Amino acid sequence: MKRTTTYLSLLCFFLLYCFINQTHAQNPEVINDGRLKVEIWATQLWTNLTDDGSDPEAVVRDIQVRVPNSSTGTYYTSPAGFHAFIDGEDRHAWYNLTSGQVSVQNNPGLASDGVGYKLLDETYPSSIAPTRFEWKASEFFENDCGNDFIFESSCGLFGALDDDEREFMNNWEDGMHGDASVFDLRGTQEGEVGYVQADYKGNNRFSIMFAYRWTWVDALPDLCTSPMYQDGPVELRVEYLGVWSDNHNDGGGLGGDEDLRVRIQAKDNIDASYNALQILWESQADPEWNLHNYQTPLYSKSYTTADTDFVSFDINIEVWEEDGCGSDTTFDTGCSNADENQYQGVVSVNWRDAVPNEWNYVDLKLRNNTSTEDNYTLWIRYSWTIGAPQILAQPTPQEIQVCTGEAPPSFSVATENVTYFQWQVADVSTPICPTTANWTDIPGETCANFTPPTTTGTFIYRLLAMNRSGMGNMMDSGDRLDVVYSDCFAVTYGDCVEVAPKVFLQGPLVASLMDDDLRTSNLIPLAEPYTGLGTAPPSLNPNAMTTSGVLVNAGNDAIVDWVIVELRDAAMPAIIISSKAALLQRDGDVVDEDGVSAVKFVGVSAGMYHVAICHRNHLGVMTGAAVMLN
Repeated sequence: MKRTTTYLSLLCFFLLYCFINQTHAQNPEVINDGRLKVEIWATQLWTNLTDDGSDPEAVVRDIQVRVPNSSTGTYYTSPAGFHAFIDGEDRHAWYNLTSGQVSVQNNPGLASDGVGYKLLDETYPSSIAPTRFEWKASEFFENDCGNDFIFESSCGLFGALDDDEREFMNNWEDGMHGDASVFDLRGTQEGEVGYVQADYKGNNRFSIMFAYRWTWVDALPDLCTSPMYQDGPVELRVEYLGVWSDNHNDGGGLGGDEDLRVRIQAKDNIDASYNALQILWESQADPEWNLHNYQTPLYSKSYTTADTDFVSFDINIEVWEEDGCGSDTTFDTGCSNADENQYQGVVSVNWRDAVPNEWNYVDLKLRNNTSTEDNYTLWIRYSWTIGAPQILAQPTPQEIQVCTGEAPPSFSVATENVTYFQWQVADVSTPICPTTANWTDIPGETCANFTPPTTTGTFIYRLLAMNRSGMGNMMDSGDRLDVVYSDCFAVTYGDCVEVAPKVFLQGPLVASLMDDDLRTSNLIPLAEPYTGLGTAPPSLNPNAMTTSGVLVNAGNDAIVDWVIVELRDAAMPAIIISSKAALLQRDGDVVDEDGVSAVKFVGVSAGMYHVAICHRNHLGVMTGAAVMLN
């Protein structure tokens, strides 16, 4: 972008220019973050060019824009031949291209709509999409005779009425100081019309206001409904770069530079109030971009995992021309040298769709209308940084059984840096985390919490957690999204029976209680050991887990060890209908993995069964007769 000041020393200006160019160079022209549709319009013209007192009769020929069409250095370019002629009443005012005060000539195919004259409309066929666009025009001149759009130099006696003040801009790189023709595309919200002010300055000056809009062709994943965002830690930084003003000829009547004041403060959408007010002093001899306070911090905030729905920031800004009336830092009237050209308002920026982990540059139209020497445009940049998605706490337990008619438990996964959640289900029911399964997204399950459906059978679920920190958001290769998966867990739903057997292990038995030496020596594993030993794993809950909280309990209900409970056929006891890993308490009670509940067998109908108890170091035991279970 072109941002110039006229009173800085040449050395200071050169250093500032180099720094601005370096900041632009940080962002590549294309990144691999998804197919886009890009639209660009020409909307307004401004000039200070006039040689007949006040009326501007300025011409800009061949206004064009272009965007990269890939990472190969080629471009989508709007056609040449779009010309604009301002036949207005005042200079230092903005003229809409669709108004009667601007005449246009446009190539076939260029259309005028509610935004302006559309110059370019491209849909990218691949995920390599642009972050910036460029502009140029072929020539600028003052029209005094003949055809409005053609430069003519033989219209009157001694050339008195000839067109004049002609300048050329034949190359895309001919913008002032080499950076004028490049603008960021992606600092606005997806689907929102944004604006950038393109300037050209030689002996005369023109400004063109371009509008742009970008929209995803491939939508991002669905967001959780509430909260919509909870993806901290996230860092937001906002900086003031400069303000453009067309104030000219000091309003105090004494001549000299315009003394501008910028009172500015900011907040985000979840703040109750603005941060501390800053008062910036700017000075200009002619209409220009004021960069004396370049990179002034406006706002910064560190969001944590507890913050929700932080999506935008507001800038409360007041700008005026200070003529010495009253205080130097407040807008004052009632004096002969009253302050003037005041603008006061709030501008908002939704940053959620902008490129993460990079600076995003935005022009914000404060006042751009037909008022003479009374217009302002704000230039800012901002960044929001987010790290790789992390799952801090996995869903537990890994295997649960739910009886028909009962409500399944809700699973909640603790995360950080996760913007998008998607629960998935596997097309197989074993093992606990199948490596060859096909996973299907569960419609509507896009939050950190998940309640499994009450569908009969065994189903394996996992959480897909995502954000936009993928390398494709910073270069022309890599993934658009960074993803991480939770552990798998299985839910079995159906008819069930419960059994509360009582059994004693002979070795540790002392009187009516067993010793819990394994527990006190921290030798009882959290996971059932039978699958790992190579013996027949429990059919219902291989890799069953208990918790450390269960194993710290002392007293009669302290855990002695893991056992396997089997349900066997009533008529043919050698046939195992179902088996399950369970925990044995000191008083002989056999309980489920939670350490307190009766042992639940899901998928088993009520009826007569033999109940057997097995232990890795003891002979198994079985009821002599079948018992009724329900």
